[in-house]
Amino acid sequence: MRRALASVPLNTAEGSYSRGANRAARYHCAAGSMNEVIAGIETAIAFQYVESFDPELLDRLRMVVATLFKNAR
Repeated sequence: MRRALASVPLNTAEGSYSRGANRAARYHCAAGSMNEVIAGIETAIAFQYVESFDPELLDRLRMVVATLFKNAR
């Protein structure tokens, strides 16, 4: 999860200075990594590795994914 989370801002930064297909690829990669983080959190909750997690924070993470996909177009 750390690696996936670290790649989100790195790919976003790279995408912001890229053009064309490379820009879209970087934003898609960042969105995929954020989805991986969300899946990790949901798995930790399901396996009861964590007692609770703020659902509002999960919603905000999903908004980040949506924004990245929107910027990839």
